[in-house]
Amino acid sequence: MTPTTRTVSFDDIPGSRRLFLDFLAGKTAEYFHYDFNSDADLIQLQGKLSGRTFDRDAIVSVLTRQNKQFGAGERTLQNIQKLKNNDTTAVFTGQQVTMFGGPLFTFYKAALAVKLADTDCRKVPGNVVPIFWLAADDADFAEVANVTLQSDSEQLVELSYKPQASVTGKPMASVKLDEGVLVLLDEYESHLPDTEYRPELMQVLRDCYQPGESIVTAFGKYLAYLFRDTGLVLIDPSAPEFRELSKPIFRRELQIREEGAALVERANKRLEEMGYHLQVAKPGDYANLFYYNGERTRVYFADGGFRIDEKFISQTELEARLEASPELFSPNVFLRAIVQSQLFPTLVYFSGPAEAAYFSQIKNLFELFSVEAPIIYPRFSATLIESKVRRLLDKYSLRFEDFLGDHGQLATRLLEESFPAIFTEQFADLRAEVKSRLEEIRARLDREDHGLLTNAERMSARIDNEIQKFEEKVFQAHRKKNEIVRSQIERIGFHLFPNGKLQERLFSLNHYIAKYGFGVVREIYDSVDCNSKVHHLVDLQ
Repeated sequence: MTPTTRTVSFDDIPGSRRLFLDFLAGKTAEYFHYDFNSDADLIQLQGKLSGRTFDRDAIVSVLTRQNKQFGAGERTLQNIQKLKNNDTTAVFTGQQVTMFGGPLFTFYKAALAVKLADTDCRKVPGNVVPIFWLAADDADFAEVANVTLQSDSEQLVELSYKPQASVTGKPMASVKLDEGVLVLLDEYESHLPDTEYRPELMQVLRDCYQPGESIVTAFGKYLAYLFRDTGLVLIDPSAPEFRELSKPIFRRELQIREEGAALVERANKRLEEMGYHLQVAKPGDYANLFYYNGERTRVYFADGGFRIDEKFISQTELEARLEASPELFSPNVFLRAIVQSQLFPTLVYFSGPAEAAYFSQIKNLFELFSVEAPIIYPRFSATLIESKVRRLLDKYSLRFEDFLGDHGQLATRLLEESFPAIFTEQFADLRAEVKSRLEEIRARLDREDHGLLTNAERMSARIDNEIQKFEEKVFQAHRKKNEIVRSQIERIGFHLFPNGKLQERLFSLNHYIAKYGFGVVREIYDSVDCNSKVHHLVDLQ
């Protein structure tokens, strides 16, 4: 059964950058080669790619080897073979490799690639293969090592993998897991829901994330497991064969030197003139390449050559190193897109807001390298709503949008609606009115009847006391309700917009698997569609 969904405009979601909003609205055509909304553009680009030459046999050979290592299903291996045909193109997405699969949006990216390739939600011409680019060259270990998951107590838990040896500056492809991963797995398990499904999930994670396994391969194995029946193809770009195939782009980058940087600088200036932000600050004094010299190091420009680790290297010498050892070179985020389209017939690249922003900076680089640019397509975005959260939303007649602001103010508004502030004034008026009426009666009594006057005075005090006690009980009930309402509002807010961010950026798919079993993966997959211009609200059944 397909989950119930509703959509929300990104314009209504705090933190959405204007460049991304304009991109979704089709207002940024000058920064992109194609319109992702246009079927005509899909057809046009497919025709161009079919007429270009790619080393299809080589990429099929490497992808087959890698995906067998990842444990891919038969459908994936069949998709790889399709890449031998000139009319086959690829839809790409990618992500930083992570411990235990990463946040939900990683799954959404891959799922949308599969769906578009299968033409489940939009007609794409010819054979199309979905490919997920594993960021094996990334060297930001601090980000890779951190794990965030949600606990049943409505808290975000931050864990971290701590290797025995330093891996600073090393690309993730060269980082091997050690015994510390077993400690992390145990700690991770302790924070997952304690259900009948948790042991199966943990067994899968332990099979993938083992000591001696590289972080890239471990991540690839888990992703391959989640998508084993879909045909998703994974690529580790650090393979020697891919480095060899990338040499023409790397060599061109060294030869054009500052020309590419100048193109990006002009694009940056234009973006800033239009009031847009720059996703990647590019000072223009380094190449779009990294060199591995024990650590992943930038290649800076220098008079007559380059500079690596403060040492001068001539143009001729660096090109000779590239020719002899291409595995020592890797692209930065700008050049990675060029390499991808050089190696593969890339029809579409699925991007999040940040990726779409940096693609706007590098439009002219594709022409400079004589590479056909892909269609940049926004990834699927969603918030999952569990039944317990849906019941609370319905209880208070609230919507997702109500939780995009201050949760405290929302709770106060609900309490004011159920317990008007006028209650305080009404109780004060009641006490004053009773006292006034009793005083009027007492004034008419016989002044000589002291017993009657005393009784009247005592009765007035008792009535006022009873009113005060009733008022206190009302306010006690109010305080109790206050605590309940605020607790439930915070609970809803945690699940829908945790820490003021979209759920997909912080929550892990594994939490839902541990809670509901691997069947929930298919349920979430079924909710993914190609309408990426809006944010989806998905009610899990």
